[in-house]
Amino acid sequence: MARRYHVGSGVPQDDSQSVAWLNKAADLGHTEAQYAMAVRYFNGTGVPQDYLHARYWCMKAAENGVDEARLLMARFYLEALGVERDEAEGVAWVAEAAVQKGKTARQAQAMLGSLFQRGVGVERDLKMAYVWYSVAAANGDGGAPISRDLVAKGLSADELDEAQALAGQYFERFNTKS
Repeated sequence: MARRYHVGSGVPQDDSQSVAWLNKAADLGHTEAQYAMAVRYFNGTGVPQDYLHARYWCMKAAENGVDEARLLMARFYLEALGVERDEAEGVAWVAEAAVQKGKTARQAQAMLGSLFQRGVGVERDLKMAYVWYSVAAANGDGGAPISRDLVAKGLSADELDEAQALAGQYFERFNTKS
């Protein structure tokens, strides 16, 4: 019903009814509804923007296995959205998403590459940035090859060889396509 009210399919479009039905489903443990409530509160869609409520629903969805929720949880901590900035906690959420399967994992893998490249929440490590960008690229992230190639320019030949070998090992473990 929430979707029907959201788009006006067979009923008049009504955001308040959509949110009410979505909230009922989320309360009953429906993981997609939990994540949808998180996104609505995060963006202020049909409800006032409220990072506290967004994080509450996001945590529920993440605990119930919604990969997208793991990345959104990372944003709360990395960007200090409704919580104190905690880069280590943000990195932990990104890392958890990176070892899953599918599109969200490759996004998280590319994000890990960026975090290592910039030294956000982790010690700056261009080899590890190269590794994670390589894994993301192999898993189909479109922007990762460009970032990987830029990072490679900052590595010595020996460091690049080490990073490439490690990237192969990581890809075997974190191949989202299998």
